[in-house]
Amino acid sequence: MATQISSPVVIDVEWQRQSTDSSELYLSAFMLNSDGKVRDIKDIVYYGTLIQNQRGVVSVDESIVLSASLQINNVHGENVVAHNMIVELERVDPNIKRVVFVVSTDSEFGLDSYTNATFAMSFGGTQASPIVLTDNGDANIKCLIVGYIERHNTTWRFFEEGTAINGTLEEAYNEYATTDIRKRYPYEKFFSMDWLQKEQEVARILRKIREAENNFDFSSVITSCDELIALGHEDDNVAKIKDSAIKKKQSLKKYLQEAEDFVSKQLWDSAKNSAELALAISPKLERAVTIKLMAYAKIETSQKVLMFLQNAEKYYKNKDYKKSLLSVNEVLAIDSKNNKALNLLGKIKMAESSSKQTLKSLLNQLEVAKNTKDYEHALEICKSIINLDQSNKAKWLQELDVISGKLRLMSSRTVRKEIADIKAIIRAEEKEKARIKLLQLQQDLHTLDNHEYDEVLEGLLSDCSSVNNKDKITITTPEDEDFQEVKEIDSEALTYLKKKDFRKAKVTFAKKHQSDMAQLCTELITKSKVVSEAQEILNKITPSTKNRYRADLRNILPKLAELETLYNQYEIPSDDIHSTIIEINNNF
Repeated sequence: MATQISSPVVIDVEWQRQSTDSSELYLSAFMLNSDGKVRDIKDIVYYGTLIQNQRGVVSVDESIVLSASLQINNVHGENVVAHNMIVELERVDPNIKRVVFVVSTDSEFGLDSYTNATFAMSFGGTQASPIVLTDNGDANIKCLIVGYIERHNTTWRFFEEGTAINGTLEEAYNEYATTDIRKRYPYEKFFSMDWLQKEQEVARILRKIREAENNFDFSSVITSCDELIALGHEDDNVAKIKDSAIKKKQSLKKYLQEAEDFVSKQLWDSAKNSAELALAISPKLERAVTIKLMAYAKIETSQKVLMFLQNAEKYYKNKDYKKSLLSVNEVLAIDSKNNKALNLLGKIKMAESSSKQTLKSLLNQLEVAKNTKDYEHALEICKSIINLDQSNKAKWLQELDVISGKLRLMSSRTVRKEIADIKAIIRAEEKEKARIKLLQLQQDLHTLDNHEYDEVLEGLLSDCSSVNNKDKITITTPEDEDFQEVKEIDSEALTYLKKKDFRKAKVTFAKKHQSDMAQLCTELITKSKVVSEAQEILNKITPSTKNRYRADLRNILPKLAELETLYNQYEIPSDDIHSTIIEINNNF
């Protein structure tokens, strides 16, 4: 008869025994799959089940809980003993289709030895009628299938069985356990307390092994595996685990020792590689982590040192001792005992000392060559200085250009060519441009004490004296006829202009609404300062300082020429400008 049931299902087995009777009834459950077999030994729930918690003995999915034996007094009489089992249907593994409940005994007289033995079930608050446990006089009956629950889609039903098994609980075990399970777990072992204790110890050691593996504690793994072997635990996987742990331990020791050796030899790349191999086996090994980080830092430092050394050697070869010294100091700041850097430092100091002496001698030779106008020799000396004093290369290249220019002007062919170029510029009516180039050429030739071409140059300067409007490139001036008109109507302002009182001239022109002339006066105020600037420089010149101011006068000469042209255009006396130009040419 089937009865639909609901969770939780509570099962009780009760019996009354004499005070001297120690025999006991046992309640067991077999959780079966669709084939009617237990999937594993853990699908059998009985007093010796390995899986236990604070609730009692449980199934592997904790859907069934079996309580310990209970002594109940003064309920149904003296010495009433009971087992209690609770089934939480919703927690039963979906692969479990049936749960069979079996009551068995260890009494030699079978079930007949028990008084008032019953099997009772309640579910969902409903109490089912108890089942009386009896063998009807057959003392050989020691095991009884009292009933089972079965899954039907989403519901469960209880089936009352009451079928006696001809034998003990072993027969039920043989019925529901597969051949493989029975071979691995013989009944006499499985239902033995000695075996239970051993299995519990095995389970403990296995947990210990898993924990040690997670912590990469290979020594503990090996020790625990030896404990399992000593217990006679037959599992090929244990040997594999032990062998793997031994190999890992040996490799770990090897890599760590190699890393330590490489550290002592300061072979940081090798130390890093060995540390990483050790960490591949044991990622949290503190010493390996320390060596790896140390190696990375040392490698980075070594790369910096190498870079600075390479730079120092490059600068040293190029005779740029200042930059070489800076790079060497960078190395020594990292590694004060670096032999290469210390050796190079010594070389730099010696080279600097020798270089200073050589440079001093070359500079003296250069000055003599220039004073004697031996510019070919001066050119060679300057090239030597450039090669020796790389840190001031730009300065000496500029000096080389000046000397080369003077050397070219010593050639009559070069001078004639430049004169021809100036004549071409004059023919092109760019007389102001020609005038500036003439004055520059004249100055350069006088610097060389070359007066051979003075007459020719003066003649060309005369040709440039009348400048047309095309040459007025820096100042916007009125047309000639407009200036003639100004001359006629504003003699007062022109008087100030010729006296070079440009400020009063500007005010007067502005009052007469001559804005162009007023603007001219503004520009003359600014540009006329070049005369006093030139005179200041000339006043500073002595025989020993002549070369120092040569470049300044070279730059100011075109400005004086431009101003002289402007003065002449507006009939302003330019004698001071002309005399200043002549004085500059005479000095050089």
